Amino acid sequence: MTKEDRKHYDSVHYYLKSKYGVAKKCESKKCKKISTTFQWAKIKGKDYDFKRKNFRQLCVSCHTLYDATEEKSEKLVKANTGKVIS
Repeated sequence: MTKEDRKHYDSVHYYLKSKYGVAKKCESKKCKKISTTFQWAKIKGKDYDFKRKNFRQLCVSCHTLYDATEEKSEKLVKANTGKVIS
């Protein structure tokens, strides 16, 4: 992520929090009620813009699953190969 991308990301999230507050619930129909921490998540296919309709509230667990891609999974596997999990 470039500095400009990060600046835009931060300003969009600041806007969402200042206009609509912190995320307080999970809007996923598949939520398993695992997490009690919530985040604003950009809806796939929408622009990263200052529009509420481009985002939804998700718990951390659902947000992680929603953003999961095969590429991200491969990176995690590669980064953690050979590490001991205690």
